[in-house]
Amino acid sequence: MIDLESLALGRARALSQSETEWLEPIRSSFCDQACMVLSDGDIQHIFRVSESAKALAASFEAIASVAPSGDAAIEDCINSIKNKAVNGG
Repeated sequence: MIDLESLALGRARALSQSETEWLEPIRSSFCDQACMVLSDGDIQHIFRVSESAKALAASFEAIASVAPSGDAAIEDCINSIKNKAVNGG
């Protein structure tokens, strides 16, 4: 199992942001639901491209909301998150 707390704390430090704020999204039910359907690599990527704890929380919520629709919807959502990061949005 991937260490979400270490990822959150590392990202907070890298961005000089509040560690407390970065821990909040990983304690949500959306995070639990998203992590059930994501690979460790996808989880790590979502952390890397999130520029704030709010962005991370939004990513987890988006993935959790499409998870019941199946793998194709999850993959589309992940690609959307990646594209937003690449395009600065």
